[in-house]
Amino acid sequence: MKRLDFLTYTITLLIFTLLPFKGLTQTCTAVINTYPYNETFESGLGNWSNVSGDDFNWTRDRWGTPSTLTGPSSSVGSAANNTDYYMYIEWEDIQTANKLAYIESDCFDLSPLTNPSISFYYQMYGEHMGRIRLLISNDMGITSWIILFNERYDQGTNWHSVTVDLSTYAGDNVQFRFQGKMGTEFRSDAAIDEIFVGEASILPIELSSFDADCINEMPTLNWTTSSEINNDYFTIERSEDGVSFEAVGTINGNGNSSTLKNYSWTDDNPTNETTYYRLKQTDFNGAFEYHGIRPVVCETSDEISIYPSPFKNSFTIKLSNNTIYPARIEVMDYLGRKVYSQALETPTTNIALDDLPNGTYFVKVTSDNTQVVKRIVKMK
Repeated sequence: MKRLDFLTYTITLLIFTLLPFKGLTQTCTAVINTYPYNETFESGLGNWSNVSGDDFNWTRDRWGTPSTLTGPSSSVGSAANNTDYYMYIEWEDIQTANKLAYIESDCFDLSPLTNPSISFYYQMYGEHMGRIRLLISNDMGITSWIILFNERYDQGTNWHSVTVDLSTYAGDNVQFRFQGKMGTEFRSDAAIDEIFVGEASILPIELSSFDADCINEMPTLNWTTSSEINNDYFTIERSEDGVSFEAVGTINGNGNSSTLKNYSWTDDNPTNETTYYRLKQTDFNGAFEYHGIRPVVCETSDEISIYPSPFKNSFTIKLSNNTIYPARIEVMDYLGRKVYSQALETPTTNIALDDLPNGTYFVKVTSDNTQVVKRIVKMK
């Protein structure tokens, strides 16, 4: 087995992202130095408190949020552990759109821990979801807060578990802060639950290499494990900014192995921009860890033009002169769901998408000699 050494959730991608929050500093009322530490919010907020000076507050709740089709219906451990409560942010009216709420911990003295880590569950269900961030400071927020975790968009009805390595802060006194950013409209409730701070858990693979390259104009990931224990599968996740990732593929693991195992995966829907990839490894018990992040740029030879972007109700697509017909256009939303499809018989075509909501979409054009994906934004 391998200790969670990070490489894992390589949040070193953001380890130097500094966020000053003037007017939002708080002082510790207690210092936590006994581990493992768990908070399920069953008896109140415990060692956490809402931060003064932000836009609104996190709320302690149970048994589902008041709104429909958004927020959790129960806590993480309601069935298994007989726990009911969680913390969440709720859309109230247009005045809360894009507003920020912070909940902050007391101080944690990490010196008793050899390999400190923090784990928690989050739930982000709603078509107009905003953002959840976990931040850390080792100077009580006087200088800056550093992003450890950042997630946006609708993540479905399930609770999701995240473990973040804190080895960079071993021996330090730190504070944690969850930032909730409300979405743009109704149905953007988000929640957190079951916060754990303690020694990093044991996870089931030893990754000896992980590379990403452009091969035949396609981003190709290759990785090798030197040992595996109860390794169920790998999820390949992709991002345009290195912060917010989406799952784009899976590959089965080898269960148990003490010999080198090689894996390869090719992205057959690439973009012409820098794309970031990471691996999420999941064992048979559902525990997981992240590996990465690897940037790749693949310039495709058969270019297309799409204009205008942003567009209001329609856009024009112009294919390259050497396109072989028939071609096909598909438009996907940010979750990869196909929302439009049409055959293309001429070099220039106007595409009307009046009924789609505002947001980011991906336009994929394919033919016998063309495969191009471009991003486009709808904005009224």
